[in-house]
Amino acid sequence: ALKKNANNMSIVKIGNSILTNPCEKLTEDNYTKYLSKFLMRSIPYRKHGQGIASNQVNLPYRICSVKIGQVWKTFINPEIIKYYGESFINNERCLSIPNKDFNVKRYKSVDIVYRDTKYRAQTATYNALTAIVLQHELDHLDGVLISMKNN
Repeated sequence: ALKKNANNMSIVKIGNSILTNPCEKLTEDNYTKYLSKFLMRSIPYRKHGQGIASNQVNLPYRICSVKIGQVWKTFINPEIIKYYGESFINNERCLSIPNKDFNVKRYKSVDIVYRDTKYRAQTATYNALTAIVLQHELDHLDGVLISMKNN
C-alpha cells in the first residue's frame, strides 16, 4: 500500500466514481487554485509511476503530469487531436488498480492541445513512451480506466 502524503491523501482506487466520470475543464479564473492543489497532492506519488491524473488525487479537473525524460511536465485541459502510426497492444499498470496489469491498445504518436501552467495555449506532438503515458493519463481524465480497455 502506498503511504499517504503530507495532505493525508492516498491514491484514489478503482471503485471510486471520481475515476469513471469525465473531469471538468479548468478556466482562466480557477486554474491556479486547482493547479496548486493538484501539484501538492500529486508530487509525492511521482516516484511511483510515469504519469498521474488529477482524479487519482481526488480532484475532478483536467490536469495531469507526465514524466518526459527526467522532467515532469504538467498539462491543463489536455486533449488528443490526432493519433499517428500503427496501433499496438501495450502492457500497462495503474496506481489506481494495484498489482494488476492490462493489455491496452495504444498509438505510437499523438498530437495534443493543452494549456501550460501559465494557461497559455500549446500544441505538441509526442512519441514513444511519452505518447503512451499521455494516452493513459488522458483516458483517466475522460473517466476511462485501463481495466475497461483490456484487450
